[in-house]
Amino acid sequence: MDGKNTRFQPRYLIPDADVEKAVIASIQNVLSGEDPEAAAQSAQEIVNQKMQ
Repeated sequence: MDGKNTRFQPRYLIPDADVEKAVIASIQNVLSGEDPEAAAQSAQEIVNQKMQ
């Protein structure tokens, strides 16, 4: 990464494993430098599929 000691420590539970993976992946992507809007959109697509 860029030398920062940034850590994501969730303080909540997500009951669906696929949704949890999508959320964590989007957070990791933002920390790696991806645009937050793009990262959120990718995760949102998975969330929408699971909510149907």
